[in-house]
Amino acid sequence: MSSVLDRLQIAGTHPARHLTPSTLDDLRSVLQEPGNETFVPTGGSTRLELGYPPGTTYSVLDVREALSGEVRHNTA
Repeated sequence: MSSVLDRLQIAGTHPARHLTPSTLDDLRSVLQEPGNETFVPTGGSTRLELGYPPGTTYSVLDVREALSGEVRHNTA
């Protein structure tokens, strides 16, 4: 297991993947992938030891780059 996934353990469980989309479009694409994958969104990936682990296989989704800068919301 890679040291990156080791650092991203949640309550002793390892994520299946560590995803780092760099744009909002990349983030949107990840979230629209078919399947029932569980995502754990993170910023700095700190305090992951708190709380309970996801009840299923999960992937850590680092949203820092994708959500940096100005984010506009469609209110319609």
